[in-house]
Amino acid sequence: MRTKRIVTALVGALGLLDGGARAIAQTTPPCSDATLFPNPVYMTGSSAFAPTLARLALQTSAQTPPVTIIYKTSASCDGANAIVSQGPLTGNADYFAPNPAISETSPLPYVIKKCNLDTDTPKALIGVSDVAFQTCNGTAPPATIGEFTGPVQAMVFVVPAANKTTTAISAEQAAAIYGCGQTSGVATFTDETAIQQRSATSGTQRMIASYIGVDPAAWKGKNNSGSGDMVNSLLAVSDPMKAIGILALDYYATPPNPTKLNLLAFRGFLQSKAYYPSSVPGALDMINVRDGHYVIQAPMHLWAAVNQNGSVVRPLARKMIDWMQGNPVAPEDELPFDINEVYAKAGVVPKCAMKVMRKTDGGPFFPYVPDKPPCGCFYESKATGIAVPSGCVPCKDAKDCRGQQVCSFGFCEGP
Repeated sequence: MRTKRIVTALVGALGLLDGGARAIAQTTPPCSDATLFPNPVYMTGSSAFAPTLARLALQTSAQTPPVTIIYKTSASCDGANAIVSQGPLTGNADYFAPNPAISETSPLPYVIKKCNLDTDTPKALIGVSDVAFQTCNGTAPPATIGEFTGPVQAMVFVVPAANKTTTAISAEQAAAIYGCGQTSGVATFTDETAIQQRSATSGTQRMIASYIGVDPAAWKGKNNSGSGDMVNSLLAVSDPMKAIGILALDYYATPPNPTKLNLLAFRGFLQSKAYYPSSVPGALDMINVRDGHYVIQAPMHLWAAVNQNGSVVRPLARKMIDWMQGNPVAPEDELPFDINEVYAKAGVVPKCAMKVMRKTDGGPFFPYVPDKPPCGCFYESKATGIAVPSGCVPCKDAKDCRGQQVCSFGFCEGP
């Protein structure tokens, strides 16, 4: 098979997590220090979701009282199993602080620092995954564990920026590369030391596996323990034309990735063309994710201990999940920050901006009507920085909108 040149440019304004954003202190404080980390919410799981959590953490730590996200990066399925087993968290974890010196070389609003878990060995309150519990373990979660969904995340294939030839990949080509390795016959992707995979417990790998038909435990290529390792391995391949890997879009969207990696358009089985996550190269509207043309996508999954009524047991875990789902803590309350804007800036999609959803990982799309006020135009505005995106009509109330449309988040939404 030959790699098809289907699309010729890449999505811009995206980046890499392990660049100027990461700042590790010379001394690592204990995560249990309440003066540094008030009201800690210990979370573990997907390395791919860390950039989104970093932006969320800036909001939660600014509340009164502040809530601190402490994140032990592992893998999606490890996040699920940590909540079930309730084993202690050990080693170092990440916490997130405002970037005191935003600049061209350090453009992110946050820095990532380390604290040490070993003095207290806490247990995770929330597990985080790119895929469902069923996808990880083959069963539904125990009755004592609640599964909640968050924003929709896309997974992407990437190659080093020096590769200007490969601009798109089909499901068949990806299946040959990751299922056959050195015998794939796909362009230059036959060197199994240059083909980069994650692991069978990675949500990124499991999600993509469900769209290319290759068991995640049978993938060919070099294993990488996290998204940062994936990027480093791709850039270390001596011949960039041989290197290919996988990332979550929000991880890829963290500077300075666009100067280092190219994102590939993807053509799924039975599709006639390949699509980028957004409408055109360089756009950030995520329209092809939102309407289902870009198929490698799924909502984030959050796990926490629940009681017999299905309510989250631990108050801080319940508050965090409510914030992540856009639910006020009490019906009469307003959210203390705009979670939809947080997601728009991070490169993930809140459900209120989606037009399709799935019931299972890799399953068929069905038309989706949000159970909260729709926010498609608002999302586009915040994600792209365009005050009034194309096709959107600003409004103050329903009288400014036509027919059955509603005025939602300052824009007319609906048929």
